Amino acid sequence: MQKHGRVVICCVAGISRSNAIADGVLVKYGGMDLYDAWTLVKDRVPIANINPSHISKLKRLFNVTLP
Repeated sequence: MQKHGRVVICCVAGISRSNAIADGVLVKYGGMDLYDAWTLVKDRVPIANINPSHISKLKRLFNVTLP
């Protein structure tokens, strides 16, 4: 991502796991807030429905304490 500016993240269905990973990448490497990243992914991927357990893990990973 740092070298070419783009990255593709995918999984079988493209509904939860890949979108959760994309959120993490946007936070860690894109400098975004977790909720802004989540909103961006949901806007770009209409079928995105990230499993709440993935969101909980991202919150812990990035020390996010709000909603």
